[in-house]
Amino acid sequence: MEALNARGVSQAELARRLEATPQTVNRWVNNRVMPGGQSLTQIALILDVRVEYLTGKVDDMGHFGANMELDSAEWKAISALDAPDAITAMTLFLEALQEYHQKPSDFRRRRRGRQSIKDDEDQQ
Repeated sequence: MEALNARGVSQAELARRLEATPQTVNRWVNNRVMPGGQSLTQIALILDVRVEYLTGKVDDMGHFGANMELDSAEWKAISALDAPDAITAMTLFLEALQEYHQKPSDFRRRRRGRQSIKDDEDQQ
């Protein structure tokens, strides 16, 4: 995985941060096994690369989330995946959840799609 060298992260460090075995990370790096969805997202976050780069769909490493339209609550939830400890992770998830519940209509409207948002705005 070129991204490991480019970002200065060793396989051992990646394994530690993912709580995976070094053997598992080695299989990923040598393309013997593809990481699962959650692991893939965590790797992309740790290495600050696009998930599409890790799956081979694009050649440009880019940056994690470069093509994502995420709000602050979603970013907090994602950043919890790379938290240094369980307490920090739980704190970030709780903050994200609290923020989500403060603006539920915005989240739901955005999830329904752009046309639904336009329809909602036209009705107001």
